[in-house]
Amino acid sequence: MEEKSVPKRQYTEEFKLEVARLAQSVGQHEAARRLGVPVATLGNWVRRQRKGQQPAQTDAAVNGN
Repeated sequence: MEEKSVPKRQYTEEFKLEVARLAQSVGQHEAARRLGVPVATLGNWVRRQRKGQQPAQTDAAVNGN
């Protein structure tokens, strides 16, 4: 049987924050189901938001380029 690879998806930081907020109101599993995001991925975003961690900045963002 052939394994199908799932393409790596990239999400904006704004999307991640909004999804984490949605998860707090309707639950992680429901938010993941509604948006088609893996539950584990969404859980990472929620955990990061709870800890107050900001996404890592790129050199361009730090340098203002």
